[in-house]
Amino acid sequence: MSGSRTRPRRRDLKIGKLRPEVPDEAGDDDDSEGGRGKKWVRVYPLGLGLYGGQTAVFLGRRKEVEKENGGRLEALPVPVFTSGDLEMLRAAFQEAERRRKMEAEGLQDSQGSKSQFKASSMWTGRHLSTKDNGFFDNAPWEWVERTAREAGESGQSVPTIAATNVKKEAFDAFVFGKNVRADWTSSPYALMLHVITRSLGAAVSELLIDEEDSPRGPGITFGPVLTLQEEVGTAPSEQGRATLVDCLVDEVVGFALALNRAIKMPVDLYEGTAVASRVLGRGSDGILQLEAVGEGEGAVERRKENMMTVMENVRPAWEISSVEAFRSMDSRSKRLCLIKSGADVIPKRRQGPQELDIALLPYLDETVRREARIALAVEREDWSTVSALEANKSERGRVKDRLRAALAEGDAALVARLEEEYVRLTVAKMDPTQDEGSYQKDLDQDDWYLRSRRT
Repeated sequence: MSGSRTRPRRRDLKIGKLRPEVPDEAGDDDDSEGGRGKKWVRVYPLGLGLYGGQTAVFLGRRKEVEKENGGRLEALPVPVFTSGDLEMLRAAFQEAERRRKMEAEGLQDSQGSKSQFKASSMWTGRHLSTKDNGFFDNAPWEWVERTAREAGESGQSVPTIAATNVKKEAFDAFVFGKNVRADWTSSPYALMLHVITRSLGAAVSELLIDEEDSPRGPGITFGPVLTLQEEVGTAPSEQGRATLVDCLVDEVVGFALALNRAIKMPVDLYEGTAVASRVLGRGSDGILQLEAVGEGEGAVERRKENMMTVMENVRPAWEISSVEAFRSMDSRSKRLCLIKSGADVIPKRRQGPQELDIALLPYLDETVRREARIALAVEREDWSTVSALEANKSERGRVKDRLRAALAEGDAALVARLEEEYVRLTVAKMDPTQDEGSYQKDLDQDDWYLRSRRT
């Protein structure tokens, strides 16, 4: 990113436990309040088409379009990036259309009518199960171990269950069709839902698309997520834990089709990305075809340009000069700072400020990072940690403390001398974000060399 300093890659930081932030229920066409006062809207998968020359799945606020040939409506086009995703979405749309026709004709669904999809679902489903950071990767497989452990503690005789074994069994069922019933295979997404929720004893209660921040820079990044609710009984009071599970955009759309359910989005995100669209009719496969028209793409580009202008005024984290400046930043400023600093991972917006601070700490100047850790230790009244952090300050950190004291006393001559010393130590440092002693000292510039350059 322009203006940002190249940083070495770091290991992804572990983020804390997900906290469900589920929107309240709303009518099909009504906005709802939920998730810290955010307004949400329900959207439904309508069909496939083109947006900016790329294949996209179109989401709209109505389950069905009013006019299938030549009709116009507002819809949100979400790009489909791979041929594998497109093949799976086609299977999901075809099954949804088959189900719609049966309901319109007043026919009962049957297991036999779904079995014809088994072969294609098993084949295309292999792509779905091997995708990185999807529902299969992020599902809480550890629930199985905990449930077995709790049952054993309550006196029940249960076998020890390893999460890795359950995940492998689910993978075998999904990819090779082991112990799979024909009525699970109406689409790859339906198959994945059946296999995972059955393995975990849970159900999908919400499908959501929120906006997230991308390390790649400004622009709109969709954050698909679902709420998984553990089922431990039939009564509402017997419902178990719930958690948010990150998944992929095509999965949220495919799950919505498989479950015949809406996806919830923030109103401002939908309105900021929806475009005027035209309905072209149904293709030979029965899937509704649409295309984007009008100014939609221009609006998205303008938003991206505005964000790039904002980023020009954002400083990278290592230029934050004090712990006071760091702690005064709001969440938005910290997120922009992370992007500017070239961070590999940006915490989810639903996560709290603590995770954001944890992500930023490695990119701060080492003196500011130590000050932040001292402040946190003081708040916890952890005086041994405070003493250790104070005792191990770098030479730059000690000069900075003396400079701060000289400024408070108004000693102009001492301030000038200490400022020069602090700048010299900073320029000499290979990387001001690295703690002293964490790298080879000879990577810093020699003092004699710096002094010779000033003479």
